[in-house]
Amino acid sequence: MDHSMDFPVQEHIIHKKSVLCENVEISKEQGGEGHNYWNIVYKRHNYEDGTLHAKLYTTRSSIYREQISDYESKLSYLRSILQEVEKELAQYSSKHQSEMTDIQKLVELNTLYTRLISRLLSERLSPEVFQHLVDAKAYASGGSEAVEKMYLEVVREDEIQEVFNVLLLGETRSGKSTFIEFVKKYADPDYTIDLNNIGDGISPCTKGVIRFPVHTDLPIASVVENASGPGPREDYLESLINDWPVLHDFENALDRRKDVKTIRIPSSESPTQYQFNLFDTPGLNGTYGEDEVDVANIYKALRVAGHIHLVLVAIGKAFTPGFQAVIKCYFDMLPELHGLTAFVHTHVDYKDLHPAQEGVDSYLPRKIRSLDDMIEGDLCPHFAIDCDLNTTKPIRDCISQHAIRNILSLALSNKPVAVKEIQIYKSPKMKATDKILVDKYRAILDAQRETRSFKDETHGTTFWKPNETNAYLEELRSEERDLEEYIEEHDTSDSVTIYESSFDEEWKVFHRVKIHHMEFPNQEHIIHKKSISSSNVRIVEVQGGEGKSYWRIKFRRHCFRHGSLHAKLYTTKAWFHRKPLSTHKSRLNQLREILNSNWQLTQLISRLSDEKLTPDVFLRLVDEKAYIRTPSENSKIVESAYLDITRNDKAELLEQATA
Repeated sequence: MDHSMDFPVQEHIIHKKSVLCENVEISKEQGGEGHNYWNIVYKRHNYEDGTLHAKLYTTRSSIYREQISDYESKLSYLRSILQEVEKELAQYSSKHQSEMTDIQKLVELNTLYTRLISRLLSERLSPEVFQHLVDAKAYASGGSEAVEKMYLEVVREDEIQEVFNVLLLGETRSGKSTFIEFVKKYADPDYTIDLNNIGDGISPCTKGVIRFPVHTDLPIASVVENASGPGPREDYLESLINDWPVLHDFENALDRRKDVKTIRIPSSESPTQYQFNLFDTPGLNGTYGEDEVDVANIYKALRVAGHIHLVLVAIGKAFTPGFQAVIKCYFDMLPELHGLTAFVHTHVDYKDLHPAQEGVDSYLPRKIRSLDDMIEGDLCPHFAIDCDLNTTKPIRDCISQHAIRNILSLALSNKPVAVKEIQIYKSPKMKATDKILVDKYRAILDAQRETRSFKDETHGTTFWKPNETNAYLEELRSEERDLEEYIEEHDTSDSVTIYESSFDEEWKVFHRVKIHHMEFPNQEHIIHKKSISSSNVRIVEVQGGEGKSYWRIKFRRHCFRHGSLHAKLYTTKAWFHRKPLSTHKSRLNQLREILNSNWQLTQLISRLSDEKLTPDVFLRLVDEKAYIRTPSENSKIVESAYLDITRNDKAELLEQATA
């Protein structure tokens, strides 16, 4: 007999089909690829088992065509608006900031919907995106809202992953701003270097922290010889050194202009367009030598960035002891950035990189050794670049572009550090200032040791110990915590067993029934509750019990029966441990009297002795200009600031306790 399969007329167009059959003859087929229906008639061969398995497929663009059509209409609408807005954009001035913000939002929406449509039209998924969609059960309900929501999250994550933050530090006139101009030129060959962004070589160029966004897909610069010779080379410097082992010939090759030109090869490793945010900062030596203020300003700027991928320290021609001390100070205060740190030497003649120069007492190897010694135990990458704005030599320009690409690639490979999680360590000047105040407060506490001594049977007489104030106060706080834990655990109404007894007697022939008794004699414990379970027993008399310090009971077994009685008496944990609790509470009150009467001093000593600072406290101290003078001059301002901070701390604690 004939059989049939039918895919009725639907909204989906059949893209392809798969039909597997065995011992089956197909007599009729209608529809299929390119249609929205499919019908097949078939019959099994005589005397044989027959099978037929059919699968029909459509494209993802067909399934999501309504959603894509909606996005395309939105995109078309947005583009029409943008075209109209762009015609009027030149008419806006600084007084139209709100309108400019709206335009920026439209541009961002345009980019977002373009990326969203691109992902929905693609028939392939990366493993990460697929797992993301499966974990969110985006397709489980069959609705488009969940899919749209998850794809929006994926697109936004793509945007976040393409931004890398690079912090640029260096001495005044070390070439930081010039280096940034070179990076802009590398990213966009048509960019014209802005001399207004570069200092005059005398005064600092950068007054504050400035962010420069740069977009690039990290192309590889190379040199092509017009007439003859090798084609593109990824590492032209190394190839050049191998080709010209003699220093004089190598220098001539570097300066060659004839028959050579620089080209840019698209990178197969990084086809993505990345955004690098370059943060240019004031000179580390500063105009006024306010290193802590510079760190605070840098930290404020980086909090907006969220994460840091690379800290690049520019090293110029000058390498004074003062500048070395500044670098040491910065890395002492921000040790968590060591793993992200690299050095770029900005005034390097490439001829000095030839192996023939190794025997010469060159300044570059000495700088590298000094810097490596400065950052104890951490080996940081070093890069060399000749920031010569007037160079027209293709080979030198190619080497510079290689250095820039390697630096930016390092930012890609580094594991970023969250700025909000960075701990700030005190600089030597801060520690010296804080030590003056710590000694002052310790002297005050030591002077009180006679009047604040106390005595108890358990611990004996207690005094402040000279020169051990911090350690001793921490011991008191530790003891206070232990006492609080003991009291919290034992000063409760939980039950503790103080007496337990059982009676069990079998019936025996010719055995006389007699009176039995149990007794909890008059003791120091008050009975909180009792538990009595009995079987075939008659209670004759009961004395004492709950609220008493004694309990007695008389009872007898029923005749001809097996009898049993089990009794348990309880008191509270607070009553059972009342003596040690009384001692501990007395001790706790004495400790609190000492700690509370000197709470502010102990808090000040604790904060001043700590080598770390929370970002909020650090920024508060810098805003108060607490560390811009000598340690002795700073101490009054630091003391005032810390007193204000501890008062706020106490007010917050009282508010929390009241709540």
